Amino acid sequence: MRSHFLFCLVILVVIISFINSQVQVKKLKENPNGEQVIKNNVYEAMFTIYIENPNKTREKTGWSTRKKEGGNGTPMKFLPGAGFFPGFHEGVLQLRVGERAEIYVKSHLGYGSKGMGTKGGSIYIPPNSNLIIDIKVLRVKKQDL
Repeated sequence: MRSHFLFCLVILVVIISFINSQVQVKKLKENPNGEQVIKNNVYEAMFTIYIENPNKTREKTGWSTRKKEGGNGTPMKFLPGAGFFPGFHEGVLQLRVGERAEIYVKSHLGYGSKGMGTKGGSIYIPPNSNLIIDIKVLRVKKQDL
């Protein structure tokens, strides 16, 4: 009986942790043999950032590397832990080279109360926006930005 109670308690803690998680990663394409993304390397990725609306639909922010989303088709270089926002880094560190994922970021780990860009401009993320990053890590560069 006691072991059953402890098992249920552990499961409950895991579920609550998942629900309260500020960054969630949903892998769309896995690559178990790909090199794990780490803080010491530079990577190239294709990505698009969306705003998550209250009804859970997505809205374009204007920030994308993909041509079909308005970008120029050139991969972005990034160093995990440098630049961008904390939720981006927390999410990409859960990926491997060759994987594509959606990273859900709560607003305070995104651009928070300041937002980003200008309303009506080419890139705009309103204050307090939860974000969805659709990212595919293409390759590791192992060099400086």
